[in-house]
Order: sequence, then structure tokens, then C-alpha cells
Amino acid sequence: MEKIKVLLDTDIGDDIDDALSLSLALKMQDKMEIIGVTTTYMDTVYRAKMVKRFFTEFNLKAPPIYAGASKTADG
Repeated sequence: MEKIKVLLDTDIGDDIDDALSLSLALKMQDKMEIIGVTTTYMDTVYRAKMVKRFFTEFNLKAPPIYAGASKTADG
């Protein structure tokens, strides 16, 4: 079976939901391939560093991780 390709967009760091979602995705590497991660909301560079740390802790090579916009278009 072909792996599902996933692009994950996250605001990891405020609540546990994104950390849990990323952890579950990393545990499912036999079924899905995370092809990239983007971070959103406020300090996106710090959030990107958190995502990178998850890959390190799981001993996985990180895909491209991009810090997105810190604010929405409307403010």
C-alpha cells in the first residue's frame, strides 16, 4: 500500500493537541509520509524549532520545516 503524503500545518506550543497530533503522525510512518511542516501564529520560528525537536526525539530525519506568518492577513 502506498503511503499517504501529508503536509502538516501547526501552531504547536499553545495546547497539547498539536503535540499529540504530531506524535501520532510520527508513530504512523509506516502508513504516512510527512513531506513538510509549516508553523503558524505568533512566534513561528520557535514553533518550527519545537517541530524539529520532535523529529530528533523520534530519531527521524525531518522534512522541510517552514516558519509561516506570525499574524493573519486581517490582523
